[in-house]
Amino acid sequence: MNYSGGICLREFTDKDVDFDVYYSWIRDYDTIRFIGRREYLLSIEEEEVREYIRALNRSPNDCFFKVFYEGTFVGTLKIGHINWELLMADMGIMLGDFKVRGKGISVQIMKMGMTYAFEKLGLRKLTGGCASENIPMQKCFEKSGFVREGCERQSLLLEGKFQDHYRYGIMKEEFMTEA
Repeated sequence: MNYSGGICLREFTDKDVDFDVYYSWIRDYDTIRFIGRREYLLSIEEEEVREYIRALNRSPNDCFFKVFYEGTFVGTLKIGHINWELLMADMGIMLGDFKVRGKGISVQIMKMGMTYAFEKLGLRKLTGGCASENIPMQKCFEKSGFVREGCERQSLLLEGKFQDHYRYGIMKEEFMTEA
């Protein structure tokens, strides 16, 4: 996919040479602590993760990309649960490489994904969500033009504590006027 500010997106498959890097990220507590997938830290096997990626690749309702920054694999972008009737999808990113966190590239990644979703897929709305304590993701959504549409109070159990789940959304015309 296109390059922007040293960022490149490529389809992620289960046979990818970077699979082991991805698998190590989802087994790392600090990387996945806010995504609510405790099973990643428990007993998930490589083959289960490979099957998850294969399912995304087969699905007409999901897109899964590797994110490269200055030539290095640093994270993933998912446009998922595409509803072709309503022309909507969820969007999220994961930065697995600690060296690139806090450098502001998450907003660039989101905007590249939004461009793909709105222009290539023809979607009209994107949504996303994050835990109330995930301040970096909240800032990413907001700097990318997403609007907080709601709060599901105490609907997440993370680190033994109930947290609110913030829901975000952006319409195609909002993105187009901002871009």
